Amino acid sequence: MSYNAHVFEIMIASPSDVPDERQIIREVINEWNVLHSRDRKTILMPIGWETHSAPDLSDRPQQIINDRLLSHTDILVGIFWTRLGSHTGKAASGTVEEIEQHLSDNRPVMLYFSDTPVALSSVDREQYEKLNEFKVWAMKKGLIETYTSKKQFRDKFRRHLSQTMTRVIGEQKPNLVENIESFPSKRLSAEALELLKEAVKDEHGMVLHRAHIAGEGIHTNRRQLNEENARSSAIWVGAKNELISHGFLVRTSEAISKVTRSGYDYIENTKS
Repeated sequence: MSYNAHVFEIMIASPSDVPDERQIIREVINEWNVLHSRDRKTILMPIGWETHSAPDLSDRPQQIINDRLLSHTDILVGIFWTRLGSHTGKAASGTVEEIEQHLSDNRPVMLYFSDTPVALSSVDREQYEKLNEFKVWAMKKGLIETYTSKKQFRDKFRRHLSQTMTRVIGEQKPNLVENIESFPSKRLSAEALELLKEAVKDEHGMVLHRAHIAGEGIHTNRRQLNEENARSSAIWVGAKNELISHGFLVRTSEAISKVTRSGYDYIENTKS
């Protein structure tokens, strides 16, 4: 079965101290896709510099991100905790520059500040003071949101994403993707889909990435998926990283990743 779908790109913008929240955003976005993509004929695509940029020396780093990624996104989600980030030469930080650019283009910005407790000894005082100055500025611009735990952030962002998409779906004209067949399985590479299908069968939902003298191995459900050569290893390591970027796997250690709720839901959806 085929249908036409609109794509909304959602930029995830933050300093380096909120990696878990970045992952939660990806998982919630993919939950929304599983639940709503068919009936609303809309696909949400999480965008981040770490997954959607490539080496490029043609300009300053932030300008490259602005030109290659930010200029195409429909919504920006910003998250802060204890840091504002490093000055870009044009703005107080890369995240701030992205927010200011999005606002100047009259595109939606969803802004979150973490009130999660933190050890004072781990906080850079100068960064924290700059962050508070920015927070005061943001509160004068519009509505912001705070949270005190990652669970609370997930619950709030899930609700806010639903509210925001209800409002903006009819207001913007995002990219149209035609003839999406059996979404969402069309979105993954063959290797990533096979890896996810095997991982959900594993009793612990675990993917093991082993590095050894002969190369690398991707294991799940008592199987090694790659062959013992560099090309095959690169393909399957790439498949694992693809699933992580979509929010279907989450790293629990350097060698171990586990299937997320979105990953299980994704496979269930491809069966229907």
